[in-house]
Amino acid sequence: MDKFVGTWRRYKVENEKAAFEYLGFPDGYEALKNTECVFTITKNADGTYQDHFKRAQFDINCSYNENSQVEMDFASGKATGQSGVNEDGSECFVELNYRDIHRKHTRTLTSDNEFMQKDDYDNGKCISIQYYKKD
Repeated sequence: MDKFVGTWRRYKVENEKAAFEYLGFPDGYEALKNTECVFTITKNADGTYQDHFKRAQFDINCSYNENSQVEMDFASGKATGQSGVNEDGSECFVELNYRDIHRKHTRTLTSDNEFMQKDDYDNGKCISIQYYKKD
């Protein structure tokens, strides 16, 4: 995860409206479609990681613990799941269930200062792709 440490701003998204609808927030897309999305990923002194996603009034915090355990705090509730990183550290994922929806979020570095995140809901029933640049 070291390659992902830093602050990242979204510059492009695909299929976000469908994702909002699939997640049960059809009106949320219109209210949030032009708001900034920022990820801040940090490494803790004990070697674990945190990431913080901020979008308008929404704050989502994710703690990457030992043994690939992850806890995500959506503010409206928490979920635990699994995380992983590929061998060269250029791809990582979080996989969990929240509100009866299976979620797998996979980040792939596309350069030293860009990554794309594939958000897969219920094993391909809805997929959205987000693109981020590092500050």
